[in-house]
Amino acid sequence: MSIPRLLLLTPLADERGRSVITGGIEALYQLGAALRKHGVNAYLSDPFCPNPPATPADYSVYAMPRLAYTDRHPNDLRIIPEYWSIAYVLRSPIEF
Repeated sequence: MSIPRLLLLTPLADERGRSVITGGIEALYQLGAALRKHGVNAYLSDPFCPNPPATPADYSVYAMPRLAYTDRHPNDLRIIPEYWSIAYVLRSPIEF
């Protein structure tokens, strides 16, 4: 089985739909950009925000594509950062 895509799950908007700018999220942009340079089909995805705002200007240098979480595939590898604890993910109504 091959992994068609790697989804880096990260908040792309706050509860008001505004872009989120933090060091942790930027680290995921950096990780994704580095992986893509090595041929990994990496994307940012936010399972809790179906229509995220545009990429913040601070992060545009990474040129990271986004993928709507609803467009995921069963073979996609999902990376869940520590700020979404397993307990939170398991209680979520969203299928990870």
